[in-house]
Parts: sequence; structure tokens; C-alpha cells
Amino acid sequence: MVMNKVVSGGAEREVSTAPQAASVPGSTARMTPARGMAAPVRVAGERVREGHGPVSLLERLGERLSFERMSARMYEALATKLERCGTFESGPRREDLMAIREEEVGHIGILRHAIEKLGGDPRELGRAARVVRVANSGVFQVIVNPRTSLAQGLEAMLMVERADCDGWHMLIEMARAVGEHRMSDSFYLASTEEERHVELLRRWVTHHALQDVIAGAEVLDAA
Repeated sequence: MVMNKVVSGGAEREVSTAPQAASVPGSTARMTPARGMAAPVRVAGERVREGHGPVSLLERLGERLSFERMSARMYEALATKLERCGTFESGPRREDLMAIREEEVGHIGILRHAIEKLGGDPRELGRAARVVRVANSGVFQVIVNPRTSLAQGLEAMLMVERADCDGWHMLIEMARAVGEHRMSDSFYLASTEEERHVELLRRWVTHHALQDVIAGAEVLDAA
């Protein structure tokens, strides 16, 4: 430390001219935040491992769980509509719809396990889950409405399953981002089943649309 003498008001005093400590790479010195400044926060990628996972991932898991629960109910309603209205040529059988429902129930189990693993409660209904429930309630009403046909119900369900696929793909990426690779693998298996649901529904809806077109053409030819 260098001490210099200065004169102020006729009095002589010593002051320090030593430079302030700087932060140097490799230095063990710690800087204390100045008053009014926020303390440093964790950077992205760091995880708290005291039983609580990232809040955003838990929120999305709850959203998907609500989605899958509603999907299972929708397939049950479709099976009931099929029993009442019957199917169409190349359309689904009741066992086809119930088989998909069972896969949706399996996805519910995957999501419950993931939420519990991250320290969450599957019984809690977060904001995103409530939004999904409200959004899908309209589709559910289309399916259970006695004035709609099985084909109309299947077409509504196709929109739901397309959105479901996107949701699972998002979960896969989020789980990988926080290092939950086994969880991500289980989500990938669920997403492949959801993609198969989309293909089945698209096939059934397309077959019915083609039948309508052919029937309309035959009517015109006969006129």
C-alpha cells in the first residue's frame, strides 16, 4: 500500500492510493454485490437436486397429464357413439377405439411418475392444465353431442391428437435440456404411439370423406 501526504485546509494527512482489488480469472477472491444489486442467479442448465425439478417442466407435465386424461374420456365417448350410431366402411371398430384409450391411460401413468420424480403432485391442477381442460371441453362436447356423427367425432379427435403430438415433442426436448434422459426416452415412446393415433384417425376420416365424395358423384350420375 502506498501512502501519500496531502494538504487540506492547512492540515496535513495521509491517504491511500492503493488500487481496488479486481476480479482476475483464477482468483479465489469473491465479489460482494453492492447494496441494491441482485445477487447472481443460477445459469441455465443447473438443477436443484433437493427433490424439486424445474418449475416450467412440472407445469408442462401437468398440462400434458390433463390432456391425456381428457383424451381417454374422449375415446370412451367415441366408443359409446359408435355403439349407438354404428361405424362406416373401413371405419374403426369399438375395440380399436378402446385400444387407443388404454394407451392414453398408459401415458397418464408415465406422466404421473415423471411429476412425482421431480417432486410434484399429480393431483394438483396448474394454470396450464386448467387451460387445456377448458380448450378440450369444446371438442368433448362435439363428441358426446347426439346430433353429431361418428365421423364428425373422429375428425374433432384428429385435431386433438395432432396437438397432443406437438405437446409430447416439446416434453422430450425439455426433459433432455435438464438432463432427464430416461424420462425423455419414456416420452419418446409415448409420442410414437400418439403419432400412430394420428395416422389411424386420419385414415378413418379420409375413408369417410372419400365415401361421401363417391356417393355424391353417383347421385349426380343418376340424375
